Amino acid sequence: MRSWAKKGCAFLALGGLLIAWSGWPAGPPVTVQLYDLVYIAGGRVILGDIADLKGDPQAIDQLRNLQIGSTLGRTESRIVTIEEIRRALPAAVEVYFSGAPAVEVRPQTLTGQFCDFAPAIGRRFASLAADSIETTISNVRCSEQLDAGSRLPVQFSIISNNTLVPGTQVVSLERRDASQEISRHHCQIDLNLYARLAFAARRIQRGQTIKPEDLVIRTADLKSTGMSGLVYQPARVAGWEAARNIAPNTPLRWDHLHPPAAVRKGDTIELVMELNNVQVRATATALETGAPGEIIWVRLDDSGKRVRARVLKGGCVVPEEFFFAGARHSP
Repeated sequence: MRSWAKKGCAFLALGGLLIAWSGWPAGPPVTVQLYDLVYIAGGRVILGDIADLKGDPQAIDQLRNLQIGSTLGRTESRIVTIEEIRRALPAAVEVYFSGAPAVEVRPQTLTGQFCDFAPAIGRRFASLAADSIETTISNVRCSEQLDAGSRLPVQFSIISNNTLVPGTQVVSLERRDASQEISRHHCQIDLNLYARLAFAARRIQRGQTIKPEDLVIRTADLKSTGMSGLVYQPARVAGWEAARNIAPNTPLRWDHLHPPAAVRKGDTIELVMELNNVQVRATATALETGAPGEIIWVRLDDSGKRVRARVLKGGCVVPEEFFFAGARHSP
């Protein structure tokens, strides 16, 4: 027993030495909230200058002076990404990222114009957009002049607006310097959104299966088409059916379409339900056409009773009251 105790103490001592040698505590996670733009003194980019750190105080003290990337030149600026920061972090520290998708670091300067923030604002809106939407910023307007000040670093965060709607937007900036004085500034920008959309190349009749030759793909300004319900991934709608008549040159929206029908009017189908571990199956006739998930009228062949039923994959249906009551069903 004594020998095992000695071995246990030796293992604990070795573990303590390893932790001390690593120098990084395996404590609670640290939240790294990136600023959007930072002016720094000198050329050394450290994590505490480009991000607000929250979490375990001991880990923060050691992370604050962590150098990120190479030294910044006197006349150059650099975009620091989350991936670059991750590569510099020690493996023992768990980190969550928030705030800007990337931070722009600039060398010491006395003044900053609002137009300097257009790239940062553009990055923020681009991070809100889906992959299929392209964002651009134009006409940055503000009468204020931003004094970057002599108490560097001076850090700017975009605190609004997070609304992805084309047109004029008001953007608010929060400014803080090394003395932790905080001020807010506001400007107007024009947000432009573009997307590759499917337009009807010809008149498409209700119930018609959508074929590639029925569509033409164009880059459209979402300010003119609106954004609600648009089909941003045109390849997904091939084989779907038109839920209504679609005029030529109309951008496709999801309410124009429905998935290919699994049941068509007049089909002989199987109505399936399982209740109290007893499975009941009956044949019925579809009185409407329906895709999986849709509810249609069917007529039971044995009794002639009309019931509402939800279409399942494979062409079976389950009575609506059983579906909403949570009864089990199987295809």
